Parts: sequence; structure tokens; C-alpha cells
Amino acid sequence: MFIIFPATALYFLSGLTFLLPADSGEKVSFAVTLLLAQFLSFVTLSEIFPASSLNFPKLAYFVAVVTSHMSFNCLLSIIAVNVRVEWSQSKMNKYLKRFLSSNIMFLFFLAPIESRSNSSLKRSDLNPAEIEAKGLNENSILDENVSRSDINVENPEDDEQHWKKFVTFMDRNFLLLHFLIVAVVASRFNYEFNNVD
Repeated sequence: MFIIFPATALYFLSGLTFLLPADSGEKVSFAVTLLLAQFLSFVTLSEIFPASSLNFPKLAYFVAVVTSHMSFNCLLSIIAVNVRVEWSQSKMNKYLKRFLSSNIMFLFFLAPIESRSNSSLKRSDLNPAEIEAKGLNENSILDENVSRSDINVENPEDDEQHWKKFVTFMDRNFLLLHFLIVAVVASRFNYEFNNVD
């Protein structure tokens, strides 16, 4: 019991990685810390088991599978942070924006993003080149009655908000995948441990 409890506790704690926001700066360090603790547990077990054995212990298989899964979780955390930091500087695809603004997000316990395309547009929001490209003159742009959707101008803050929501959406899917793998591993090894000859 003292051998399997730390490995199992670390295994369940590794799912909390996907609940940390990518902006916090602690997401990857938390995943790596749990992975290092799991490796330490794995090394401790290798010292307990006999050096040569005809039958590899089932507990060692369990710890090896758990360690592999936690390494995969660490990789997914790095991908999520990379998307948040690197991709957020680029423009988001309009279809992906539409998906993040749809009601499907409620299935992942996320609120859809409210579109700010109809927010009022100030004259200072456009540079002279954009005004000329849109075929407008500066006098036609009034604070009260011109909306962003009327002249098809996007707010640069919208992409930032959409990328943040996309990373949260990725984390929710990674968390769901984590618990599905945990369920499969737990049921498989529960069956193995209960059917020992």
C-alpha cells in the first residue's frame, strides 16, 4: 500500500495541470514537478524489486504506464503554453473564431465569446491608410453611429481573447482525455491485480 499510494496520488494530481491557466506561468513547472516526483517513485520501486526476475511485477508495469502518461501530460501542457504565448501574436482563423463564439462551448463548461464587432468605432481606432482603403472620409466616421461591422474593422484585442479561450478549450479537452486514460488504466490494472494466480 505504501508503494502504490504515492504513484496513484501523483497520477490523479497530474490532471490538475490542465486546470491551471496558461498565463499563470506555473503550468509547465507544476507538470514537470509532478513528473520528477513520479520518476523518483519509479526509482524507489526499482530498488525494491529484485534485480533479476522471470516475471516482471505488475506493480512495476502500473508505475511505468503512469509515468508514461504523466510525461504525455507534461508534453500537452507545454503545447498549450506554446499556443498561448507564440500563436497569440498571429491572426486567428475566422472559422475557429466562429466556433469559439458558438454555443458548443457550453458543452465544455465554457461561455462563448461575445462578439465586439458592433462596438462603436472611434476616429482614433483607424489610421489614415485604413480610412482611405475603406473608401471613407474622416468626417463620415462618428463615434456614435459607425460600428466595426459596418466597415469590417476587427479589434486587435479580439484575437488575444480568442486565443486565450482556445487554449482554455484545449485544456478542457486534455483534462477529459486525461481522465479517460486514467479510467482505462485503473480498470485494466484493477482487473490484473484482482486476478492474480
